[in-house]
Amino acid sequence: MNRRKFNDRFILLLPAALTALFFAFMFLYSGALVDSDDAGELILSRLLSREHSLISRSWFYSTEIRFLNTQLVFAPLFYLFKSWKAVRCVGSAILLIIYELSAFALGRSAGLDRRYSLILSSLSALPLSGPYFHYVMFGSYYIPHIAISFGVVALIIYFCENGSTLRGKAALAAAALLSFSACVEGPRQILCLAAPLFISALVIREKRLLVSSCLCMLSSGLGYMTNKALAGYYTFSHMEGGFEIAFSFDNLKTVLKSFLTSYGFRTDRSILSPFVICDLAAAAIIILTLLSAVFCLKHKSILSFGEKMISVFYLSAMVIYTAFIALTGYSGSSRYNLQITVYAFPMILLYLKHRSPAGEIPEAVPAGQNIGDKASPETAPRIKIMVSGILIICSAFTYLEYIPDRTPSEHQLMARAVEDSGCSYVYSTFWNGNVITELSDGRIEAHVWPYLLKGSGDAGIRDIDSVFPSLQEKSHASEHPEGPVCCIFDTRELEAYIPKQLKGSEIIYRSDEHTVYRVPSYEDLRMLTAN
Repeated sequence: MNRRKFNDRFILLLPAALTALFFAFMFLYSGALVDSDDAGELILSRLLSREHSLISRSWFYSTEIRFLNTQLVFAPLFYLFKSWKAVRCVGSAILLIIYELSAFALGRSAGLDRRYSLILSSLSALPLSGPYFHYVMFGSYYIPHIAISFGVVALIIYFCENGSTLRGKAALAAAALLSFSACVEGPRQILCLAAPLFISALVIREKRLLVSSCLCMLSSGLGYMTNKALAGYYTFSHMEGGFEIAFSFDNLKTVLKSFLTSYGFRTDRSILSPFVICDLAAAAIIILTLLSAVFCLKHKSILSFGEKMISVFYLSAMVIYTAFIALTGYSGSSRYNLQITVYAFPMILLYLKHRSPAGEIPEAVPAGQNIGDKASPETAPRIKIMVSGILIICSAFTYLEYIPDRTPSEHQLMARAVEDSGCSYVYSTFWNGNVITELSDGRIEAHVWPYLLKGSGDAGIRDIDSVFPSLQEKSHASEHPEGPVCCIFDTRELEAYIPKQLKGSEIIYRSDEHTVYRVPSYEDLRMLTAN
């Protein structure tokens, strides 16, 4: 087998190998790493599987109503598995595969060959930063957003290149439908997808692109209007509450720092730490992205339509997002820009595809042809090997960083203690609630109180029936459990705001971090917590 065939087979198997590695990590450590935010997604999915519905009026959603989201994968799995761990591991793997397929489709539409498109799929499964690993891979929160974005851009490129065919028109219809469905959840995709598409159309000035971008913007607007109409029937908070104009250079600094964080850069690492390789990876990605942007602007005449589209879309999205956060200060959190920063990878691959080994740019090359085609069959081998090595090592370090310090985790021990005590219902604040439900395979139901500490809502237990209006069933506000119940408190809550009468109850678990009380009944708990 010659080297070229070996490389082709290795690249073909790489996405599958990385997905298998991720599945193995989830199987080994997901129970110790899962938190109540993660668990809320599975609790919602189980509720939807019971109701046989796509969205539920019985649920407190968070900032977005889940419509075209992870529950489409997780909910059916509850018909197949009783183990919530199996649902999480298999569902997360399926979602990652969907993400890899959308990346492959984007690469092919952008003019990358099969090898480069498979590399792009593989990059989707590399945890290059903590935020990327947690919010995209482990929690799967952002996979639907990114996959929809990749899919819409790929479909629009296909329409612009094949608009006169039936398939081209079908691609446009699919892009419009995806844009509508995405914005039924909220306005996020208007900012991160529809607006950059429209700006790209104005810059590239291609008739079909302008038509398709306007249609997607209209579809997104209709989707968001549907979202506003659904607010009267379903319970979720609204993101636009923080959209007031409030420009400051601090906002600009925060959003620029968040981009660095998304690529893996951190300021809390020692220069002597082996994890500094992740900072080098972030620097490599940023430098290559800048080189790619300069290259595309300088040599736009030789780029194919798909290559121009990806380049202009990425730059437009970065500018729009940066300006929006700087003007509103809505959130500089690194997780909110992940849908945009992932476009750096197709940009880099387009650059490496075109770059000649000698670094010389021919004066005239037909549009869509690689600049390095005449120079060598291998493009920029040293750069590719160096960057690949850094990214793989960085991803390995991210996995190592997320291996839990202890197994079982504190929450796993508490879940066992609650089950062993004969309780099937717990009261707690958010971060100690939903996670117990998942770790007990749904055998323990969690009533989540509003935050008890000062500065984060009402202080103290004023009413045991009060609920935190996010990521739990609405029935918790009106239905009461039968039999013994447990209450979980962290150390700060216990010291400051828990009634003395409750502290005399049976303790079934205690550590430096948490204490779990067992109370004979709901009525006893109400009496012990009465003012």
